[in-house]
Amino acid sequence: LATLHNLYFYRRLMRDIREAILTDSWDALKAKYANA
Repeated sequence: LATLHNLYFYRRLMRDIREAILTDSWDALKAKYANA
C-alpha cells in the first residue's frame, strides 16, 4: 500500500513539475511544496 501511495505521489509531482515548466509557474510550485 505504501508503494502505491509513493508511486501516486511521484507521478503527480512530476505532472505538476511539467505543467509548471510549461506555464512558467515554477516559483509557485516550489512554494506549494515547501509549505506542505
